[in-house]
Amino acid sequence: MKVAIIAWGSLIWCPRSLAIRSKWHPDGPCLPVEFARKSAGMRVTLVLVPGLVPMYQRSRTYWAMSSFDSITDAAENLRQREGSPSLKPIHAAGLQFAARSLGGGTNPDPKVGEAVLEWLDTHDVDAAVWTELGPETFNPTGETPLTDQVVTFLRSLDRAAKHYAREYVEFAPVAVDTPVRKAIERELGWKRRDLPESLFETALPLEKC
Repeated sequence: MKVAIIAWGSLIWCPRSLAIRSKWHPDGPCLPVEFARKSAGMRVTLVLVPGLVPMYQRSRTYWAMSSFDSITDAAENLRQREGSPSLKPIHAAGLQFAARSLGGGTNPDPKVGEAVLEWLDTHDVDAAVWTELGPETFNPTGETPLTDQVVTFLRSLDRAAKHYAREYVEFAPVAVDTPVRKAIERELGWKRRDLPESLFETALPLEKC
């Protein structure tokens, strides 16, 4: 079985224990990605927020072929790389089955599952796995706009934490062009960095969603 790993954040430039047998392809499914989660090291990381990101603001993601030829093994490897205590946030979809959580957690948002299944139909891949963590600490649907919440939080960090947080934002793929990212760039002056071409299968420009 050919199993793809779908990514949009640090898996791309920092795979660590993630076992992949290809470089990253720049034509992954279009998904509702946004900087909306406070994660380890006081970083604000990219997660899926289907209720917040409209279709026209979806971002192109990336994918690489897992070194494993079973969904179970590929998902377990992804869980270990993500440092998750369970498979609940590890989701999968395949040509023969609908999108679902692999650990008894909440199943993917239907629109996310549909986007991945549509993508599978156009690629030589049998199944895909990805991590679906939600926002943490921030309230995307609160009275204060998410852009203001994130910028205020990043401003409050001490110098060391801010350096770590800035690195994540600046290394995020250029194609992730979201309202929160634009606000960070405008208010904090953090600029996007080009990732090394050696990480990718092709240097062709990304097709917009």
